[in-house]
Amino acid sequence: MKTNAEKVFDVIFGEQKEINIGGKIFPIKRKSSGLQFVETPNFLYIEQNPNKQSSWGGRARHGEKIMWVIQKPQKYIAHVVNGKLTRL
Repeated sequence: MKTNAEKVFDVIFGEQKEINIGGKIFPIKRKSSGLQFVETPNFLYIEQNPNKQSSWGGRARHGEKIMWVIQKPQKYIAHVVNGKLTRL
């Protein structure tokens, strides 16, 4: 069974415009930079910015699909890389 993070990853890198999490519908939003994200009351799920000058940005520039899971207000708790969840 997939976690919410894995489900959001599938939607962000897929074709859907929204996701159902716990019976609530959340839209896939886009930042001014073009990055896609989903915001829930407790979490932010956001695509890696390929323009960042970091190893993660480089990986995204080379085609890897990377999404971060941030527990509000600002704690990185996991990432999903090419569909594989890793808790931090």
